[in-house]
Amino acid sequence: MNDLWHRFENWLEQNIPDAIQTLNPGASLEEIEAIQNILNIKLPDDYIASCMIHNGQNQESPSLTGSGTLLSLGIISDSSFTTVRAEWTILKGVYDEDWINESEGDRLDNLVKNFWWIPKWIPITSNGGGDGSCLDLDPGENGTQGQVIEFIHDSGSREVEAPSFRSWFEQLVNGVEEGTIVYDEEWGLVSRDDLDNL
Repeated sequence: MNDLWHRFENWLEQNIPDAIQTLNPGASLEEIEAIQNILNIKLPDDYIASCMIHNGQNQESPSLTGSGTLLSLGIISDSSFTTVRAEWTILKGVYDEDWINESEGDRLDNLVKNFWWIPKWIPITSNGGGDGSCLDLDPGENGTQGQVIEFIHDSGSREVEAPSFRSWFEQLVNGVEEGTIVYDEEWGLVSRDDLDNL
């Protein structure tokens, strides 16, 4: 992950230097262990490595992922606008209502389980409105442990964005370097195609 973060930081410095200040310092091993205990999961190694470089962003804007602000773990008190722990807790509260445990219907590719949300979908980004990306630690029959999925709260679709966190982050870094992901003052980093439709 060091190589990808180095490339991303270089791009930020050249294009939106103020955004560097929105990145938190790395998380400690104690914080990693604490969030895993709280959520009762084992995080993927690539995501852990990333968190130990930068533990998310400390403010909502600019969004630096294309799918929202990169969330901090939320173990220590910082200025992050929201956190993995906070977002997961909100979703878990909704999940604990019986109706939400029902199957959402057929996802024919069987990459992602047929539910609105499950506790092993760990939020890693947030747009502040209930949508973002999640690590899928309990994939469907044809899915991959640790894949990154799109979570849109008012849609049943759960698209796989990448087979791993590293792959997801590499897509972001390649995108900004190649110009397929661009910076917009209102939306932050966003795909050029999406920007045309906003």
